[in-house]
Amino acid sequence: MKKQLLSTSALVAAGMIATTGSASAQTAPASSPIQITVGGYMYNFFSYTDQDQRVNGGSGGTATVTGAPVNFNVNTDNEIWFQGKTTLANGISVALRVELEANTESDQIDESFAIVEGAFGRIELGSTDNSAYKMSIHAPDSQIGIAVAGVQSYTSNVVANPTGRSGLDTPLATTLPRMGDNDSEKISYYTPRFEGFQLGLSYIPEMTQDRHGIGGVSFRNNTYNNGWSAGLNFTRAFGPIDIAAAAGYVHWTKPATTQAVNNATLSDPHAYTIGAQVGYAGFRLGGSYLKQQDFNAVTAGQTLGGAPMTGVGISAVSDSFNDGYSWDVGLTYTFGPAVVGIAYMDGRARGSSAIGGTTNDNTVQAGNIGGRYQLGPGVQVEASVFHARVRSENSTTVSAQSGGGTNNNNATGVTTGLILNF
Repeated sequence: MKKQLLSTSALVAAGMIATTGSASAQTAPASSPIQITVGGYMYNFFSYTDQDQRVNGGSGGTATVTGAPVNFNVNTDNEIWFQGKTTLANGISVALRVELEANTESDQIDESFAIVEGAFGRIELGSTDNSAYKMSIHAPDSQIGIAVAGVQSYTSNVVANPTGRSGLDTPLATTLPRMGDNDSEKISYYTPRFEGFQLGLSYIPEMTQDRHGIGGVSFRNNTYNNGWSAGLNFTRAFGPIDIAAAAGYVHWTKPATTQAVNNATLSDPHAYTIGAQVGYAGFRLGGSYLKQQDFNAVTAGQTLGGAPMTGVGISAVSDSFNDGYSWDVGLTYTFGPAVVGIAYMDGRARGSSAIGGTTNDNTVQAGNIGGRYQLGPGVQVEASVFHARVRSENSTTVSAQSGGGTNNNNATGVTTGLILNF
């Protein structure tokens, strides 16, 4: 849930590598046992959304659901963090972090990883995000939650997806470089920051998240594997002006062609992202761009046979909307305990000629105006007005697979929320 709701400013994104699991965790005396502390957050949002009523009910057959989405929604995202740290006699620190979802979800433990840190840099080992994701910088926005533009998509929470699928793909929904790698097990290394620059590298054996226990063999025919990512960011203040910039790259090796995959044309997918922010006198302006290619890509007339590939969920040609790009831009102004801002995002993913008989793009455009106010330590309120337009490739055609209908959605709404950090 956090990956759908959370928004991160450039300063947080640029500084998190040096602080996550360390500054917020209790530091024990040298060589003493690790002491566990508890932290986390509770985000609760109330929204009203007015959107088109016609929503197709499935891309694999005749539409079975055509109705009005619920106008009022209450959305929550809550986590409890268990974290600890100790410093060894040689000065090297060892830390841990486990993130427990406070809502009942299929993935009850969000992240769980260990940290080793010293003058040499920082090593992370376990279930967490890759280096390109963690070091990315994107458009600033004044909200943390369901109505953010650019970092996450409105469609994830309160705007109905008209494509007959459970969710929109990465190029549509976000400018963050994940490519299906949501906290899968990995090892990452981050250099010390030098003259404002920091480099991060991650190796991801395979895409499956939450490999239970010590055992378990991975098979290359069942998932994308041998993934790696690199991130580079820069933060520096030049008098009254502060600058943050980042670039990232993610690459995977395609599954081996075996009985589980009879499509030999799968390619090695990759993605890259760039982003920057500039701050001056309370104003912050920035944006980012993501390009993704060849993830789950298939060509017209080809199908995927056998068992779906573990971890990526390929089951039919209709799941191939993954080549695409997205970009965002935002401006915020901070005065005292308040932040106000405006943000906009645009995402486009290549369509499949197997659906609707057309190769139009699937698109999302969304923007918002809003702000948040800090009532006290760890307590904030926010509010925003947003508009989103979601368009499927077959929005101008009659699709035999989806039962016909207008396969797009326009949504306008307002949201307010209570944000608690502890």
